[in-house]
Amino acid sequence: MASMEFGDRTRFAVSLELDEDSGGQWMFGKFCYWIDGKMIGNYEEGTSLRDTLTALKWIVHDSGKREDCARFEMPSEDVFEAIDSSMYGQAENASSESDGDATARFEISPQIDIFNQWKIYLIDCRSQARLLYKNLSDPNVSEFFLKRAEFDACIQLAWDQLNALYDRALSA
Repeated sequence: MASMEFGDRTRFAVSLELDEDSGGQWMFGKFCYWIDGKMIGNYEEGTSLRDTLTALKWIVHDSGKREDCARFEMPSEDVFEAIDSSMYGQAENASSESDGDATARFEISPQIDIFNQWKIYLIDCRSQARLLYKNLSDPNVSEFFLKRAEFDACIQLAWDQLNALYDRALSA
């Protein structure tokens, strides 16, 4: 099956491809994000697109619910650590938020094997969105600004396509 892409690689995009021998309902294939022209996720390694569909459920569900202008204005390293420590409790100075559920809405990295080396957060403020992302082998946090809802539109299109592929796999 041909590779599909949603969005603009130079800004934000999602690429996915169902393998020719997809394993039926396992839907083996490839998946990645593109942020500022950089591939995020191990596309060539491949993964179960069924698991990807499941992992994207809450990311899609949280579309439009990532507004936080106070965090948006913080320095990138500080906001990344605040969100990360709230969710995972790994930072020395844990966030004042005791419940990681309040910050989980900012996480847009699918919890699948090919994204194990990445943490990606998205924060909206008024008409903008701020992507903060980090490869765990790199000490630096990268950032990229999008228009508000630009990520949400791309991820919704990818989600819809994955749902259609899954429906076809179930009926085959």
